[in-house]
Amino acid sequence: MSTQLFISVRYGENRQELFNPHCKSQLLLDCIREKCHCREGEILDLVDENGNVAMISDADNSTEYASQFLEGRKNYVLIRIIKSLSGKEPNRYEALLQNIERHHPDLAERLERMSKPAQLTTAKDKKFQSAKKRGTLSHIKAKSPKRNSVVK
Repeated sequence: MSTQLFISVRYGENRQELFNPHCKSQLLLDCIREKCHCREGEILDLVDENGNVAMISDADNSTEYASQFLEGRKNYVLIRIIKSLSGKEPNRYEALLQNIERHHPDLAERLERMSKPAQLTTAKDKKFQSAKKRGTLSHIKAKSPKRNSVVK
C-alpha cells in the first residue's frame, strides 16, 4: 500500500490549499487554477521555498505524474510564468502570494533574479578588460585590500 502525500500551495492573501500530486501534472494545474481562482490562459507553476521551480507546466511534463516533480508534505508557492516574446530575455516569474517579501524574502529575491536578464557589461568594465588583455594596466590605479597604498 502506497502512502498518498499531499502538498500545500500558498497563494493570494496568505491563503493555503492542500492538493494531491498523485495525478497528471495538467490535471493538478487545472485543479489549482480552479481552487485558487486563477485566470484561464495564465501559465501556472509551483516553486518551493528554496526557489526551485517544479516545471509541471512544461509541455513535456503535462502528461507525467506531478508527484515526479513535487515532494509530499512540502510547501509550495503558486507562481505565474510570463514567457519572453523575443526569446532573448528570460521568462518572468511572479509569485501569486501577496506580500511574498514579508513571508519569504529569500524566495522573493530569487524570483526577481531569475526574471532579470544577465547584467550588461559597462563601458568602464570593457575598458578594463581590454587593458588587461593588452597588459597595459599600469595606468589604472587600484587600492590594495591590505593597505590604502596605490598599486602601480
